[in-house]
Amino acid sequence: MFKIAQLGSFHRNIGDNVAIYNIRQKMIDLQPSDKQGISWINLDIRTFHNRDNNSDHAKGVFRDLQENHNIDMLLIGGGGLIENKTSYKNGWKLPFTKEVLSEIKVPIVVFAAGINYFYNFETLSEISKQEVINLCEASSLFSLRNDGSIEIFKTFSDLEVEELPDPGLLFDHDIFK
Repeated sequence: MFKIAQLGSFHRNIGDNVAIYNIRQKMIDLQPSDKQGISWINLDIRTFHNRDNNSDHAKGVFRDLQENHNIDMLLIGGGGLIENKTSYKNGWKLPFTKEVLSEIKVPIVVFAAGINYFYNFETLSEISKQEVINLCEASSLFSLRNDGSIEIFKTFSDLEVEELPDPGLLFDHDIFK
């Protein structure tokens, strides 16, 4: 059994929920036939927000997932997830700092995340931009959705990233039959 902890915004808006579960369904559909399945752990972003993205708390959560739940991968997405949040101790919406990332020993996959600048969201601060770069560098795969997020990312980083459709747009062809 392959264990994946998926970090996202669970059960708060329909768009994020559709994106989260579409990613899961595609991974299940595409898994090799010789595998015994995927076990999912919901890692709600509120786990970190309720502690103001405190780094010590975040490190403890990721240590627990690796040591006590034996996860094989950390999947981040779907949804926007990349936002400036000066009210949190680390300055942005996600719980990652270079220090937190150093605790994570399993592959990190950021799947079609978005940089949220719509609805008058603040633009990313220099601290937030650096944390996004740190997450990108620590990830086995880092992808952004095709809603302008790549263009925003390229204004502050030369790193290569994948561009994917919003996971909310992933549909099984059978759904239309």
